[in-house]
Amino acid sequence: FPVTIEKVAEIVRIHVFMKYRSQKNAAKAWGCSQTHVNKVCLGKRKPSKYMLKEIGLEEITVWRKVK
Repeated sequence: FPVTIEKVAEIVRIHVFMKYRSQKNAAKAWGCSQTHVNKVCLGKRKPSKYMLKEIGLEEITVWRKVK
């Protein structure tokens, strides 16, 4: 099933709150800036591979035929 960037942002926001309690702590654990985590949580930036792995998702490219 496809997952939108908005849904990924929501999943990351929930994960950050439940596991790390703050974006600052999540950023430290993931080795990125707090700004990056914030933009991911807002759906303005794609999550890193580390973030995706931790929430159980992976990014793939999908091609489909256009009629």
